[in-house]
Order: sequence, then structure tokens, then C-alpha cells
Amino acid sequence: MSTDIDTSFPSLMQELSLICLDSSKPFPVDPYEPEETHQLTVRALIVGCVLGAIVGASNIYLGLKTGFTFGPQLFGAIFGYAILKSISKALPESGLLGRFFGGPFGPKENCTVQRYAASYSLDSSGGLGILFVGAMPAMYRLHLLSEFPQDDFGRLVALTVCAGFFGVFFVIPLRRYYIILQKLVFPTPRLQTTGEVVARKKSLGLLISFAITFVYKVMTGYAPGMIYDWHIGWTLSRIGFTSIIALENYGWWIEFTPAFFGAGMLSGLNASLSFLAPSIVKNGLAFGAQPYPDTFPEIWSYMGLSFDDPDAYSATHRLDTGCCGPVTELADDDEDRTPMEDRIPFSWWSIGVFCSTVMSCAILATKFNMNVGEALLALILGFIFSFIGVQSSGQTDINPVSTVAKASQLIFGGIGKGSGMQLNAAQTFNLSAGVVSGGSAAQASDMTGDLKTGYLLGAKPKNQFIAQLVGSVVAVFLNTGLFILFTKATPCILYLPDDGVCTYGAPSVAAWAAVAVAVSAPKLPVPASSGYTAIGLSIFAMLCVAVKHLWIPKKYWIYMPNWNSVGLGFVVPQVYYPIAMTVGAIFNYIWKKRNPASFDMYMFAVGAGLLAGEGLGGVFQALLAVIGVDGGSGYGTAIGCPAFEFCG
Repeated sequence: MSTDIDTSFPSLMQELSLICLDSSKPFPVDPYEPEETHQLTVRALIVGCVLGAIVGASNIYLGLKTGFTFGPQLFGAIFGYAILKSISKALPESGLLGRFFGGPFGPKENCTVQRYAASYSLDSSGGLGILFVGAMPAMYRLHLLSEFPQDDFGRLVALTVCAGFFGVFFVIPLRRYYIILQKLVFPTPRLQTTGEVVARKKSLGLLISFAITFVYKVMTGYAPGMIYDWHIGWTLSRIGFTSIIALENYGWWIEFTPAFFGAGMLSGLNASLSFLAPSIVKNGLAFGAQPYPDTFPEIWSYMGLSFDDPDAYSATHRLDTGCCGPVTELADDDEDRTPMEDRIPFSWWSIGVFCSTVMSCAILATKFNMNVGEALLALILGFIFSFIGVQSSGQTDINPVSTVAKASQLIFGGIGKGSGMQLNAAQTFNLSAGVVSGGSAAQASDMTGDLKTGYLLGAKPKNQFIAQLVGSVVAVFLNTGLFILFTKATPCILYLPDDGVCTYGAPSVAAWAAVAVAVSAPKLPVPASSGYTAIGLSIFAMLCVAVKHLWIPKKYWIYMPNWNSVGLGFVVPQVYYPIAMTVGAIFNYIWKKRNPASFDMYMFAVGAGLLAGEGLGGVFQALLAVIGVDGGSGYGTAIGCPAFEFCG
């Protein structure tokens, strides 16, 4: 019998024991793993930035397309471990190449990789995502900036800096409060620690699903009506079933979107069905336009609204309730075992807070016409909102900062009216302040979650902090460039056509623009009936949440609606996205019932691969469009597309 011990990965029993450990305390040291003496390395920087770029590009695509994004942590943790573990075994420790890329690799260094990747985060609930998939396109849609983003490169970078750095600094002194005293769980960061232990097994599933999805997505750009979008209503109407064109008019077609299939896998049946239900109801409330009045008058579009006439807009209220659960009881003893020399020094974060505050005030004053008091108010609101974001993320894995940031739009809308600002200046002021408040709060929430991961693994907070700052510097310029790329390839992201239909639905853009228009218009463009309905639904949702927590046993909670998803279902105009999510959730349910072992091992990896694969495939499609070799440049087919017009 062989007595050799595999020191690369723990045994299955060790893996299972780690999964079952108390997530409020650091994991014990694995005696089979060599000690990690170097956690902040050149190879971690390079791999982390590459993985972060992939996730950032994917999230700009998905955020503009649907309003959804996915967190980079799991993708960075699984792929980072797989790549660097292989490199560490293949390269010798000696020599120039080995000095930078060789040597032992373990979970603590992988925590640094994941932090580099997460610094590119474009979470639609906040962070840099507020800028590039929400507020900034809204500025162009409202004609507040130059005609094209490439002409505003400096302003885009400047506003990204304001949103991206302040929150990272001010949350550092709160690490002890959230992680050590409150013992917030942070479900996704907790999952990352187990994902790193079993990353070799999961990485294969992630890689396969990612590669297949990427290739498929690129192919869909040349034959969208055949392999991506099945316009059943249009096709049946052409063979004699004329009345069924209503399916097409209301957006009821099938889209084979791996990203939303994967999103359904990760979200579950409750959230997916809650997302689908309002998509069915809202079709009875729509009004539309004829995109082809002369050639195909039977085709109508009920999927877009114009902001050129704000009086024609009826605001949709997104319901976000139950975001902040009960505060966890504080612990009396200090369980932080992190050595003092590995903690983030007071001088680092305090000087960072001061410098980022001064820098933000200067940028907002010179580029966006905000005085020092208004800029400071935006930063203070971001600090206050961060308590809501961190508390919610730590307990439920849901970050409501984007919705909370709408409160800052209301506040600054009042300031703009009180100051007598002109309409365009008031809207620019409103959106800029919202970006800074919501963005800094979301960055703080993301940073706290990753500090939790490092705490469980025993990684050095100082290294995580450095990784965040270095990655953020690169991310500022990369994500700005990606935004310019997408908007150049698909101008309708910024300026909707007359029929309101665009390849990118951009629901977050519509939401940010709607609030800016509403709070800055001389006359509030929201009918009284709409306001009463919104208030009534809000009260009803809050009562449902209260009843659920107070009187309904926890095992029956899955049958209660997810009001975040319900509200989002009313905001997102496309019906095929919730359909795809629901199918993915049903697939997941069956998979878990039939083979729970493989479900637990591969589900998150496969779901993340589907999301990232379609996102990066969309980036590649945008590059093809810029150089003129995409399907829309004459290289694709319009077979299956409505009105025989290419629909890719």
C-alpha cells in the first residue's frame, strides 16, 4: 500500500470538514499545505488583473443588456487557483522566471488574486456599475454631455475615480465592527473559501462551460434569428396565423441566452418565478409604436419609452424591501487573530480618506459644477449608505445600494430646484452626485466582503488593501475604454431609436434617467395614480416581509414572493430574460434532486462559466462590429428575424 500523501489538495473529508466549519471564525491551518510566505506576488497581480478584465468586460455587456451583473469573486477564486496552481507546479523556483512565477501557491495568495479581480467589479447594484451601466449612459441619453463618450474620456475617468476610491478607504476602520464583532456571514465570500479548497475540481466545469458559451455567443452574431432568438410570433404570422403576431409585439419570443440560464441556476426558483410574474402582468399596461408602418404595419413595439417628452413618462417603482435584517448581537471578546504588522495601518486609510475627499471635491467642482459643500454631502451620503449595503450583503448577499442611491437623487433634486439650476445643469448635478454616493457605498460593501474572505483564510488585510488599490487604478482606464467600445459599436445604448428598441435593453439606464427627469422637471411627470399605486405596493410588500418573518415558519419562506425580483420584473422590458432564468432554475432544481453530489460540486462553476462566457462573447462581438466584420455589417443572415431585418 502506498503511503504517499497528496499535499496539493486536502482529502475529501477535509474538504467537507472545511465546508462545515463555523464561518464566523478563521479556518484552522491545514497541516498538509506548505506555509505561504508570499501572498502579494507579481503572478497574482497579472492573473488577477486579467481575470478582472474578463469579468469587467462581461459585466458591462450584461449590465447594459439586462441590468444584471455577476460578482467576480467566485470566477476569480476558481480560475485563479486553477491557473496559478498549475503554473507553480510547472515552473522551477530558481531562475528569473521562477522568481516571479514559480514557488508554492495556496489559498492566501489566491485571496490576493481574487481581490485584484474584484477591483474590476461592475455590480449593477453599485460600484463602478452605477457609472457604466446606469448613470453615465443616462447622461448621454438626456443629452447632458458631448455627443460621443470618446470626447469625454477625461470626465469619465475622473468620475470613475471619485466613485471607486473613497469607499475603499473609509470602510477599513469598520472591518473590526462588521467582521469581528457582528460576525456577518457574507454568503458569497464564505463560498469562495470552500471554492478555493476544491478549485481544481470546479475549474474544469467552469472552463468547459465558459469556452462553449463564448464560441456559441460569437456564432449567434451571424445568425441570431436561427440559433439565438426564435421569433415564434413573426414566423407563424408569415404562414397564415396572423393574429399571433401579438407575441412578437409584446416581446414574447425565446432567446437562448446562457447568461440568464446561468443566472436562474444561481438565483433559484423563488427569485426567477418572482421575476417572471410581473413580466406577464405588465404587458396589459403597455403602449407602443410601429417600427415599420409602411411595410409591416402589423408589427408594433411595446418595449421602449422615450425621455424626450418627460410628461409622457409614467414612473415605474421598483420594490426593494427587507434589505436590512436584524442587527447581529455583538461579541464581547476580540477574536481577531491577525498580527498587528499584517493589519492595515491607521496612516494608510486615514491619509487615503483625506486625499480621496480632496480629490473628489476638486473633480466634482471643476468637471461637474458642484461646490465643496455639495461634494462633501455626496461623500457623506455614501458613507451612510454603506452601512445599509454592508449589513444587507453580509446577511443576505443582496446589495441594495443602487436603490438606496436613488434617495441621494431625491435629495440633490431638491437642492437643484432650491438653487434655481437650469434643467440640464440640474440633471447633470443629480446624476453625478448619485454616482458618487452609491458608488462609494457599494465599493465599501464589496471591500468588506473580501476582507471577510481573507479573515477566514488567514490572509493579510494589508495585502488585500494593496491589491484593491492597484487593481482599481487599472480598472478605471480599462472599464472606461470598454464602455466607449460598446457605445461605439452599438450607439442605441446612448440614443434610442424612435421605436425604443435596442439590442441592449439597458434598464438601469432608464431607471437613473427617469429619476433624474422626475426630480428636476418643473412639473413632476408622474401621475398621481402612479404615485398612489407605488405607495400602496410598497406598503403591501413591507407587510408581506413582516408577516413572513414574524408568523410564517422558515421552511415556507420559499413560497413567498421575492419583492426585489418582482420590482425588477416591472422595470426590465424584455420577457425572454425571466423565461430563460426560470428554465435555468427548473433545470437546477431537477439536477439537485437527481444528483446532489455533482450539484454541490459543479453548479456554481457551471453557472459562472455561462455568465462570463456570454459576457466575454459579447465583448468580442463588439470588437468585430468596430472593425466591420460582424453579422450586422453584411456577414450575417436575417433568416428568422422580424421584417427580414438583421436582429443581431
